[in-house]
Amino acid sequence: MASLGLFAALAFPWLLGCIALAPWWPKPQPGRLPLLLGYGLLLGWALVAMGLWVWGAAGARFSLLAGLAPALVALGSGWWGYRRMGPWQLGEPLPLVEREALGSWVGLLLLAILALRGFDLLYELVTQPLFAWDSWMNWSPKTKVWFFSGYMEPFVAPKEWLARADEPLYTISTYHYPPLVPLMQLWGLLGLGRWDDTLMNLPWWFALVGLGLAFYGQGRGWGLSPLTALVFVYLLLSMPFIGVHVALPGYADIWLAAFYGLSAMALLRWAGDGDRRQLVLALLFGITCIAVKLPGTVWAVTLLPAIVGYRLRWRHLVIPLILCAVPLILLFSPYSVTFDWPWGGGEFRIGAERLWIPGFTQSVITYRPVAGAVLANTLAMPNWHLFWYLLPLALIYAVLVAGVRWVRVGLLLVVSGLLLLGFIYFFTDRAQFVTDYTIVNRGLLHMVPAQLFFIALLWWHLTGGRPAAEAA
Repeated sequence: MASLGLFAALAFPWLLGCIALAPWWPKPQPGRLPLLLGYGLLLGWALVAMGLWVWGAAGARFSLLAGLAPALVALGSGWWGYRRMGPWQLGEPLPLVEREALGSWVGLLLLAILALRGFDLLYELVTQPLFAWDSWMNWSPKTKVWFFSGYMEPFVAPKEWLARADEPLYTISTYHYPPLVPLMQLWGLLGLGRWDDTLMNLPWWFALVGLGLAFYGQGRGWGLSPLTALVFVYLLLSMPFIGVHVALPGYADIWLAAFYGLSAMALLRWAGDGDRRQLVLALLFGITCIAVKLPGTVWAVTLLPAIVGYRLRWRHLVIPLILCAVPLILLFSPYSVTFDWPWGGGEFRIGAERLWIPGFTQSVITYRPVAGAVLANTLAMPNWHLFWYLLPLALIYAVLVAGVRWVRVGLLLVVSGLLLLGFIYFFTDRAQFVTDYTIVNRGLLHMVPAQLFFIALLWWHLTGGRPAAEAA
């Protein structure tokens, strides 16, 4: 009975997400099914976790009934989509071109490798206890407290916890982190009906599945051939560091990479064919990044230059560049801007060569020589295969063809991410975690799926392809 409850709890988010999105794509098109399955899976988990968040914040006891609000949201979205877009058209579940390409020996081999990798990662996940240090420190303590108490007990700063010792409060160093990740763990436990620090991490495997399906669906919708799209999905899911975050679940980084990646892919699709549904997906998943972990806020901000760049010609890109330069000018000016951080933990401060982000960094801005550690992790160690050799070549080609609007958007997206990490790694106190190799690859993980999708589109452009809408 417990296994049945766990299965139902894990299937429920996927169902919700598909109900919310499917009516908005009623007409058959290449990649429609994997797109809906991938985006629906991750949207469903976000909806369920946010439903639990609202339920707990209202003081109600945690139960599967918390899924009612997300269900109403999904049904509302589906009903609205049906009214706007018309009835659903089935089409072929697997069109002839898909069957021919994926039925070739290369396609079958890639599918077999991906299936084997998925099974291997799932086996690793369910056969070992919780090892992820970040989960011990940031997420699972909240999950455990909330599961056994049945309520969303507050976590406060250590000083406040000491000062209010007679109250039922809890504390950890990351007390102010968003609760989305522990609530994802909690949802499966509610279905299981007992504490299990292994099975509560099953959503991490679904994050990988959703990322792969969404990547393939968006690639096919763009115009990539089935085999080309499958090759790039293989290149993504075979990266060792991505696999590590599924085999050793508990870190929030794979979720941030998935949400940011899905947002960036949708943004590029919108830039390629002007489909406003894709822009809505981009904004929706970009905003969700903020609820995953604190760096999700700055990653969401990196989407803004690309959105601004969509409306500008190549020679006008100085405008988003100036917008990006404003924080740097303020940072090195003698003045500072200070305001209360919306997520708690103190004040945000920028200026006078200081950057204070509560829970993230309180740093004097100066250059740190960490290039050796960054290059070792990207070019020498087997974390990313050959991705970081490929990216510079792709960027050179992107600059050469930057007259194409979607290329400009992708270029701004990639450069914004690289500048963000370059600043954090080389100019803030985060550099100490680069030299000891504890943070450098986790930061890179956040942008790799998005950047690989851009590389896939550039490859298609290089070989004479065009977006499906443009070709039509």
